[in-house]
Amino acid sequence: MEPVIERFDPAEGIRLYRFGVCAFPGLESKVHLILAPPLSVLVDTGSGFGESDDDLEAGLELIASQFGEASRPHQLTHILVSHGHIDHFGGLSHLRERCTAHVVLHELDLPVVTRYAERLEITAGRLESFLRRAGASQATRKGLLEMYRMTKGLVRGAAVDTVVEGGHGDLGRLHLTHYPGHCPGLMTVRVGDILLTSDLVLPRTSPHQSPEELAPYTGLDHYLASLRRLRREPAPRLALGGHEEPMPEVRARISQIEQLHAQRLAQVVAFVEQERTLNEISFELFGPVQGYHVLLALEEAGAHTEFLLQRGYVDLVNAGALGEGMSAAARYRRSPTRRWSGLPPSPEP
Repeated sequence: MEPVIERFDPAEGIRLYRFGVCAFPGLESKVHLILAPPLSVLVDTGSGFGESDDDLEAGLELIASQFGEASRPHQLTHILVSHGHIDHFGGLSHLRERCTAHVVLHELDLPVVTRYAERLEITAGRLESFLRRAGASQATRKGLLEMYRMTKGLVRGAAVDTVVEGGHGDLGRLHLTHYPGHCPGLMTVRVGDILLTSDLVLPRTSPHQSPEELAPYTGLDHYLASLRRLRREPAPRLALGGHEEPMPEVRARISQIEQLHAQRLAQVVAFVEQERTLNEISFELFGPVQGYHVLLALEEAGAHTEFLLQRGYVDLVNAGALGEGMSAAARYRRSPTRRWSGLPPSPEP
């Protein structure tokens, strides 16, 4: 794809450039270059799959030729990985071969990037157990795990130079904040009056949620708490996500995402008036889906059911049948003792 360069001026002396790369067929990821002298910081690298690396290099070259910036790979001082999903860090190993930039990452995503093959097998094992308990058929489990390994197996890990610990960090005039949920180590970047939200908030898509049983610091509980924290922060003039168009009203978009999850939670509670499996809950929420979207729908259903189970609104009715070596699907039912009345309203900033 031919990169289209957007330029922003978030603060005096700082330039921010944005362009898209083809992460996967049908999915464009956004890459951001922040020039805050003496730092030249690339935020995310695309997936490394297909045309993604070529798109990344073409975008950096276009910034150099159109705007006269020192934006070529060998001129970068830092590469900041916003979070450990492959559409955001998969191109890192390719880029590291072409530059000496320091790689910056949050500590909770460090194992995914530096020990990628190991984490892939650990997650695949958890995923197989999750799919079995969800009630997916053996054929479905086999097909989804093959797709998972095939897609994720295209990526190589890479070394990391600087690890951000805890909730905050600074990189020159860039302010980094940790917001778990969508991914364990997701960080936003505030530079001047612009906020890079990565995949915490997107303008049209509700960022994907998976249950925390698959990975610590994911899950709907962490995600909704992160949205509430972001709402309390000073509102930026403009927010730029890891996909899609700019967001002039990020707080309004947060409210829309919260409402969507509230609706899904209410839908789950109503549906489990009778005993249901996650496979059945997934179909109720998303209807018939195909291919990799089957896994995404099951994970979303799992995240919402887990949230309700953690708070006693839903009961697991056959826990005794779910031990090691057993093949039964988990069955859920609305709690007879606690009634769901919706998510509590988010406090005003």
